[in-house]
Amino acid sequence: MLSISHETAEQPESRLRAVLAAADLVALPGTWTFVESTLTEPQALDTDVLAVLGRLRGCGHSDGSGPVLS
Repeated sequence: MLSISHETAEQPESRLRAVLAAADLVALPGTWTFVESTLTEPQALDTDVLAVLGRLRGCGHSDGSGPVLS
């Protein structure tokens, strides 16, 4: 079941700031980048990929792209 919230633009930012303030930041060695790709041409996965994030259908970009953090 999908739950859609009806909130102001400030409310998610406020929650994110609270999460970041409570988080323990760990700086990993090396250079890290954010790579966004489409579902039809996804980023190649290898041992250097830290995380892969997807989007729900109907959310995000009209081309269905989703972020990949590597």
